[in-house]
Amino acid sequence: MQVLWEGKHEQFFGESDPETGDIAASLTYFWEVVICMNCETPNIFQTTLSSEVDYEYFTPDTETLYPNRKHLINLPKAVQKAYDAAQAIYPIDAGAFVVRIAVTLEAMCKEQNAKKGSLYQMLGDLSKNQIIPKLLFDSAQSLRLFRNISAHDNDIEVTRYDAEILKDICDTILEYVYELPHVISRLQRKIKEHQEQG
Repeated sequence: MQVLWEGKHEQFFGESDPETGDIAASLTYFWEVVICMNCETPNIFQTTLSSEVDYEYFTPDTETLYPNRKHLINLPKAVQKAYDAAQAIYPIDAGAFVVRIAVTLEAMCKEQNAKKGSLYQMLGDLSKNQIIPKLLFDSAQSLRLFRNISAHDNDIEVTRYDAEILKDICDTILEYVYELPHVISRLQRKIKEHQEQG
């Protein structure tokens, strides 16, 4: 990892002591932009330090701001496991990543009780039963093609650009199946609460 930029910001809370001038409490944010030398992917980290914590005994809280995969928070255990395995290989090997993403979608199809078959057939079954829209089913066919290229001895190389597109397709499918229902449910609750108050 190569550090490209570092930054710092302090935020103070409460009133200062009139005698000593000490601030009641503070949070200090440190930001770091680094780049992976293997895949040339930028990463942004934020470390937060509190004046109320003794870091001789506690580890500072460091959060990855980018890439941020927190948007997929409702994946079933089997799907999450397959997805995490794909993410781990993503910066290293585009071809292997495509294979793991296909495994992730297969886990999703099984969890959604799709009829047994190839990935193409299982996704088709989910589309037929309106679990995923036809547009996403059609888009996923490119993943099937690239998986076949990656899994067999082939002169065609799967590039990082290819992998990024296929990752977006997979993420969109997973969001549609597992995240969108929760978003709709929250909206329905808000609408109901508004109607009851009105």
